Parts: sequence; structure tokens; C-alpha cells
Amino acid sequence: MATAAVGFEKITLRVLDGKEATLGENEFEVYGKTNEGATSSAKISGLAVEPVKTWGSNKVYNISGKGVGDGKIDIDIIDLPDKVLSQILGYKMDEDGVIIVDSEVQAPACSILIEDSDIRGNKYMLGFFSGVFSYDGIELDTAQGKATEIKADTVSFAIGSNDAGQYMTKYSGDDTTAQNAVRSSLQLSVGTPQQVSAPQTQPQVQPQAPSTPAPTQSEPTEDTEG
Repeated sequence: MATAAVGFEKITLRVLDGKEATLGENEFEVYGKTNEGATSSAKISGLAVEPVKTWGSNKVYNISGKGVGDGKIDIDIIDLPDKVLSQILGYKMDEDGVIIVDSEVQAPACSILIEDSDIRGNKYMLGFFSGVFSYDGIELDTAQGKATEIKADTVSFAIGSNDAGQYMTKYSGDDTTAQNAVRSSLQLSVGTPQQVSAPQTQPQVQPQAPSTPAPTQSEPTEDTEG
């Protein structure tokens, strides 16, 4: 049974540079945080292989449809920061934030994770192990003297496979172990569960035996003469 997501809340972009996943350096989360972009839509296509029919004896003798097709995802993101866009496209950015695109530009391999909730309220996770981003162009319109909706930028993700020949992973549920397994398979950072410290016990105070009062010396009595 297919699991339907109710929206598109978050996407995580991971540059597969052989280094440990570090948020803000080679791993970027887009989920509507101010000045860090917001997700709008994602259209996934081309996963199916075009079946090939083999005819023989005046009939279809065999149909071959093994494997994955030429998969692609068109992702609309609102206000995607230039730093993130430059990282996933292989653009150069200097310390002043100036972006340079030259003839040697090469987009790096990336993995992505799309997250939302399903119709039952469980976490919905859809990940792709490897692929390459592209950004086709920039569209500019004149100001019209009134407020307008922010337009989304469309980046395309050509779906590839990892070294094991895997293309996609999917999970829907509330099992934290399974969710972490999905993130780990995509080489994303996995949060460390908070350690619950054992309750501190008060040191036991051993009851002390009642002290025996020291014997008192009696006052010497004076003999009285009769």
C-alpha cells in the first residue's frame, strides 16, 4: 500500500564530499526558518523503466522492465540562500560572498531527504542516495507597485545510485531507530539520543547510638563535728 504525504515540510541536502556530515557546511536543512529558505513543491518523475516487449510466434513472448529509469526531481524552494545553492551546484564563493561561475564548474554528488507527515500522522521520509543538482536559469520581473508573492527557485536533481546500486529509500512511521537508519544510509547526521541520568540518591545517614553521659563526680562532703 502506498503512503501519501500531506505536504512538503522539509528537505535536507547533503554534499557527498567524503567528510563527516556537518550542519551548515556540507549538510543543509530547508524547513521555513527565517532567512534559510522554505520548501514549496517537489515533482519526482522517470523512476519507471520503459517496458520493452519481445515478440515471437505472433504474440508478446517477453516483457522486460527491470531496473530504474532516468529519474529526476524538480524542487521548488523559496528564498534558498546563495551559500547553499553554491554548495550544491559547485559554484565558487569567496570570503566576501561573491559567487563565481566558470568553465570548470562541476556540481558535486549529493543525497537528499524529503520529510513531512503522512495521512495517519506518522513521519514520512523519502530519500535519494545520490544525484547531481542543476539550476537552469534566473527569471526577473519588473516591480509593479504592489506586494507580490515570493517566487520559488527551481533546482533539478538528476537521480543516481550509490555504490550498492540503490536509488531510493522510503519510510513512514514513528520508530526512531528506523528513522535514524534512513538518515544514516543517506550519510546524514543522526542525532544522539539524550542520555537520561539516573536519579541521584541522598546519602544515607547511619543512625548514631545515643551517647552515654559521662559520670559526674559528687561534691566532697564536709564532716560536721557534734
